Amino acid sequence: YEPAFHHISTRAHQTVAECRPKDSSGSSTPYAPPPSPAHSSFKRLRRDLTADSSILAVTYRLLHVHCCIVDSPKPVTNLQGKSMYEHGAKSETALARAVHILTLGAFTWEEDIQDSIEKTGNSSWRIHGGGDLGSVFFDRSNENRSAPTVRDWVDKALLRNPQEVMNDDWYRGEENALLLLSRLSKNEGSFSAQDYSLRLGAAWLCDFAIKWNPDAAALLGKSSVSSSDGKAGTAIAKNEDMERRQQLAKEKALAKMQAQMANFAKMMDSTPSFDDEDEVRSRSPSRDRGESIDRTFSTPTRRRSGTTELMEIDSSLDQVDIILTPPPPSSPYTPKSGTPRSRSGSCCTTPRGSHNSCARLLEQRPQCIICGTDTDSMQVDTSSTGDTSKDKALAFCGYAQASTVAKGGGGVPSNTDFEDSQSYIQRHVGVHITLCGHAIHSSCCESYLKSVSQRDERLFDRLEGGKRGEFHCPMCQRLSNILIPFIDVGVDWVQSTESDSNIRCKNENDDMVSSDSAKLRSCSKKERKSTLDDFLRTTKWWAGRNDKTVVWDGRCCLTPVKEEDTQESSDHLPFLSSPTRSLRKSVRAFGKKDLISAWNSVMRTPRRVRRRAQTPSERGFNPLAFPTPESDRKRKDSFGVTDVWRKLMDQIFDVAHRADAKRLGEDVLCTSYGEFRHHLTEKYVFNKLNRTMGKELLEWPMCISSTTLTDTRRQELSREKLISKLLFSIQSFTYSCCSEAAEVRRLFRNGTTQSDPDSSEKALLSKFGISGVELSSGVVMLPESHTSADGDSQPFDGRMGKLRYLGLALMAATSPVCREVMQLCISFPLQSNVDPFDFDAHIRETDEKERAPIVYPILCGHVLTHTTCALCAITGQARTQSDFPEMIAEKSGLRVRNVIFESQKIVQIGLIARIIQVILAHLRMATVGSLSAPKCNSKVDRAWEEKILSTVLEIEKELNMDKSSDEYTWKLSCLMMLKASMPGNEGQFEFSLAMNCSERADLTNHVINGIEVAKGAAVEFLRDISVIMQILTPNVFSKNSTLHETKMRSDLTPTVVLKSLLTIHDFDFDIIANSLKSDLLIDVIANWYIDASRRKQEFPNRIGLDFPEFFFRGMDWPETPFGDRFDLESSRMMPSTALPLLGGCKLASRRLQEGSLCQISWLPKSYTDLYAELGSVCPDSDQTALCLVCGQVLNASGKSECTKHAFKCGGGAGIFFLLQECVGLIMHGVKAAYIHSPYVDSHGETNFRGRPLNLDLDRYNILLNIWSGHLTRERVVAERVSTRTVIIANFY
Repeated sequence: YEPAFHHISTRAHQTVAECRPKDSSGSSTPYAPPPSPAHSSFKRLRRDLTADSSILAVTYRLLHVHCCIVDSPKPVTNLQGKSMYEHGAKSETALARAVHILTLGAFTWEEDIQDSIEKTGNSSWRIHGGGDLGSVFFDRSNENRSAPTVRDWVDKALLRNPQEVMNDDWYRGEENALLLLSRLSKNEGSFSAQDYSLRLGAAWLCDFAIKWNPDAAALLGKSSVSSSDGKAGTAIAKNEDMERRQQLAKEKALAKMQAQMANFAKMMDSTPSFDDEDEVRSRSPSRDRGESIDRTFSTPTRRRSGTTELMEIDSSLDQVDIILTPPPPSSPYTPKSGTPRSRSGSCCTTPRGSHNSCARLLEQRPQCIICGTDTDSMQVDTSSTGDTSKDKALAFCGYAQASTVAKGGGGVPSNTDFEDSQSYIQRHVGVHITLCGHAIHSSCCESYLKSVSQRDERLFDRLEGGKRGEFHCPMCQRLSNILIPFIDVGVDWVQSTESDSNIRCKNENDDMVSSDSAKLRSCSKKERKSTLDDFLRTTKWWAGRNDKTVVWDGRCCLTPVKEEDTQESSDHLPFLSSPTRSLRKSVRAFGKKDLISAWNSVMRTPRRVRRRAQTPSERGFNPLAFPTPESDRKRKDSFGVTDVWRKLMDQIFDVAHRADAKRLGEDVLCTSYGEFRHHLTEKYVFNKLNRTMGKELLEWPMCISSTTLTDTRRQELSREKLISKLLFSIQSFTYSCCSEAAEVRRLFRNGTTQSDPDSSEKALLSKFGISGVELSSGVVMLPESHTSADGDSQPFDGRMGKLRYLGLALMAATSPVCREVMQLCISFPLQSNVDPFDFDAHIRETDEKERAPIVYPILCGHVLTHTTCALCAITGQARTQSDFPEMIAEKSGLRVRNVIFESQKIVQIGLIARIIQVILAHLRMATVGSLSAPKCNSKVDRAWEEKILSTVLEIEKELNMDKSSDEYTWKLSCLMMLKASMPGNEGQFEFSLAMNCSERADLTNHVINGIEVAKGAAVEFLRDISVIMQILTPNVFSKNSTLHETKMRSDLTPTVVLKSLLTIHDFDFDIIANSLKSDLLIDVIANWYIDASRRKQEFPNRIGLDFPEFFFRGMDWPETPFGDRFDLESSRMMPSTALPLLGGCKLASRRLQEGSLCQISWLPKSYTDLYAELGSVCPDSDQTALCLVCGQVLNASGKSECTKHAFKCGGGAGIFFLLQECVGLIMHGVKAAYIHSPYVDSHGETNFRGRPLNLDLDRYNILLNIWSGHLTRERVVAERVSTRTVIIANFY
């Protein structure tokens, strides 16, 4: 039984011990795997532990007790620890611990630290461990900075005189540890070890000592390969091991080829011979892919060794095609952490002429916590097992949960129409995603879940179900329900913004990379001087204007135009906004299978070894190119990593949909499903129409057409659904980043007021993986990423660093449809909305139904999510360009030259959209009832637009301020944005503008106030997008000196804060004002307003398809309860004898839920005051529960009122206070668990005993951290496992 894994039952331990594979060869193997790569501080701990005198004395006594042969027993009367030599004290588990520690020491001391000593320049080797007080090397001198070698450790740990080891004369003349290990390996001692691997581990330690120490070889009667310093012995050992492995590989390869020759000859008639493994994969499904490879080619196997160098193959095998991908290791041990990475960025040699991808960022890929390997695809012989599933996609355990934290918390708003921003953002839940950072293969995870379901879990709480269901991470036991695919990324991902001296070219052709880097730097300097107008005139992201090779189909696809059509087109002909019927016949549409095929290509790890130098372009197959009929046969099914990604999108989508359905109810939810759910809206509306007509209800997409859909059309619609789920996943990523950043800012503000702010700040920085928070602007700073820190895993440290794994997956998934995503989210205008050659338009008007938009207009949607989608498109295209250069079409011209430059321009466009959105929303809300303001579901009143426009012109003329001030530039820029958004010409109005003086003055005040409100929204937008940019593009702000200010400034005004944020993104107020003079930007802004306000006029409402969400959203998430905006409100309203609720003090206006008795606005500090206040409202209630998030009072007498309220208030999570029992209650779905009470007496107890109870701030902060840190569900599961009190599901 392994006590370290106490969560696993004893029977499972016994099963694992019985099923442990036996090594038929009888060769020695280490008892424990090599330690994982770790920080230098942890490596020092390993050296200190394994060189400690006490530890070595304990291990020797265990070996002596179990393995010594007693000829004449010695008296043990005066021996310390004599009880160990008594009858029945022997334990194989304890003996295994001794062998385990010695094995760890062998691996630890085998690593040479001399290079680290010379690199760091330290005067003493003791700083690297192994020489502190109590160590066997404590008396070693520091001369010449010579650190103890592995030979010295063997001498001290295994060959030392037992009398010196134990410091006792009783052990005089006894055998040393090496002889005892030799007896254990031969099972010659007084104790017979039943575990065969334990004896093999002892034999491995003997071989290890013989290898590194000649004295050990002489003692055991064998020859040693080591020299005095140990380095020459390493070379000799490597040479002999290489020769042995070469001979073994040759014999196995020849034997395997002879065994498979007959099968290969039989398959020649039916199976085509492919020259590349990618060709094999493209012709075969995922479940049959490995089988075809295994039958076609011979695969020599070899043992995994401590080095990553590829063994040489005998010259007799030169005429044979051999897969050089290493097979799975024979044991699930992690490779050594000291393995050096090749300069070329790969573990083996690439044939000449192949297209090399950039060197990998991670020196070692993450290891699966189940099988211990890091391979994505296992090439094994399945002829005997029959298992054809070869894909073992590597992924990370994560948890996706419905959340309302970043939306203010609380229940459903009182406004059921949801026509204002405040109510709409609280309508739907967000999805928060966290990762624990432990990797696992998808197939290993499925096997683990099956074993968990079959295990006797009487002591564990059964988790919720689902497509995969909730499960515990096998390593850390954290709650999980999703797998996030691992996307390997090149080292240039973190080196793109490093200084010129730090740019290291790790490809094989260093000269070519150096020249490319120089061109990139020179190009970057020019682009920094470019304006937004220059970007809009030249960028290929605006495909409707700057790329005549493609046309927009009106939905979500850019279809290529034939070359002859492009050459014959002239400038006076309008550019088509939708493909013609002839074009549809000549070029097949981009469907679901093509998108999955592209995901298969971009999500895989670039091949480091290829058997052929052919590229996809030379083979005539480009997975990212627009499909043609000739490429149909080359499309393939989903690979393992693509299956993991599709399941991830489905689970994120389902989590939000189930939470919204329970929160609102299907009847209310169907009126507005929200953004990126167009297929749900169409399914409801079209089936509602079919129900009224007496037709059968159909599933999507069959319900949108009155005729039978063709297979091609069905593929196009399925692709739309995949893109909408992709955008919804990006929205969840945005929500997670904003929630984590808001939590960091809250904790950072609270931490600076504690008694020990330095220690709390360091813990906070380490927990989230950040370097600090710039207090003047509130920007969360991530540390500068280095490629040589912590085994290259430093960019993924902390909670926010681990979100980069999700960001990389989103970047890879967005790259095949990057141009479509950019057009959908930024909404660049098209040159023409009418196709003059579309002669079948009248037919489609009668056949096709009105479609719901895939993405809301940018002024009616969530601008931050739209901007994040555009950033994912840019960074994803750059990652594909770096890792798969052969997949980027040269003719398209869409090659990302500078990710940071293009990202900054997109952020600038998103900022302008957010400012316009807030101003228009403020004007609409302020003028309702007094002016003819535009309302939802109604035609925009042209007179209202003209009144706003005339007021803007008057304000611009009467603007008397210092023209050089930032305030003047800001107001002028906002006025220019309003003018650009209104489609009318200045001074030309169709309606009378008769307004009295008071009406004009009110409208002027509304415009000025709207500009001031937009300033705060701009600050929040830039603050959040800065965090997202740092996650998607590491080191993006590494050279910005303004981010190093961590002291609070006294001159903080909204204008100063906004200016500092603009400086971070390399633009200021003047740049924004000058950009608004661009005709192209004015066209973009005008197109935004038309798309948002007049969309209903473009399509006749033939079937009653309604979109109540189309209004300007002034307030939007993230809206945290304890943000800057609400701290002022709570301080003004809240009395001194109370504290704000977990959801803030602004929630008292929410309508009462069903079963709620009343609602309070804040939490009294005195328990007596709370009891009196709630007791007067509900005197007949025997058990009263108070929601600590929104303040609603519920009846907790076993009627499931708290469970129902938790779904409405927190999307399934809730924190309550049981008044009569004076105890806390946390909810996760239908399950509940007790938690500590925030009210205690002066002794910290909750028992009444006549002493008054008061609110303890530390206890309340723990509840606040659980709620705002999205830890409620995990805490419920942990509490239910650790306590004996069981709460019936759905009781409270």
